[in-house]
Amino acid sequence: MCSFVEHASKARAGDVGKDDRPWYLYKCTDSEYLDWYDEQPGPEIYSIQHHVIATSETTFDIPCTYEPRINYIEEKDNQESRPS
Repeated sequence: MCSFVEHASKARAGDVGKDDRPWYLYKCTDSEYLDWYDEQPGPEIYSIQHHVIATSETTFDIPCTYEPRINYIEEKDNQESRPS
């Protein structure tokens, strides 16, 4: 079994090539994290999704019941789009 970091690295390389972007957003469809989350005490949430934000320095695992919304903002200085 591959670790999450290995899966993320392969997906990143396959989807965007060189790792030079500031962050990446993934939706995990076969998530060991959600398996673990479901075993924890607390209220049952049936339609939970697992989203991951990975940066060059850290990774955020986000359990939620809806798809995240991404907004792009134009920077006036260099006219590049960046996620907000």
